[in-house]
Amino acid sequence: MGGRLGTVAALRGDGVVVVLGSLKLTVPPGAVTRSSQPRPAELAAPVRGDFAEAEAKSEIDVRGMRAHEVEDLVLQAVDAAIRADLKLLRIIHGKGTGALRERVAEMLKQDARVTGFRLGAWNEGGAGVTMAELA
Repeated sequence: MGGRLGTVAALRGDGVVVVLGSLKLTVPPGAVTRSSQPRPAELAAPVRGDFAEAEAKSEIDVRGMRAHEVEDLVLQAVDAAIRADLKLLRIIHGKGTGALRERVAEMLKQDARVTGFRLGAWNEGGAGVTMAELA
């Protein structure tokens, strides 16, 4: 990971979930080593406006749903992520026929709160995942 410091969040199957800033990645165990550097102190920042959501998910899974069924779920997830001040939302739609991927893309194009979106990289789920960047 280019020598970057991260935090191991969980063990998932045969991978390790690592948090690097606002990114959460699943990597093979061999890609992770223990650092001898002390953990940096968390910076406290003043809060203005509404408090963030206590439980906002950074990913949603809509696999197995029909294209017309995902609209409410995706909009609620974007709402919660915006309120929680998340910058990235991972939408798992699977590869299949591409109908869910196309519907999710249509919705994200029309939402002004979404600054951009892309298909996942090879280590994020590839064409079965859409990564939405939020304002």
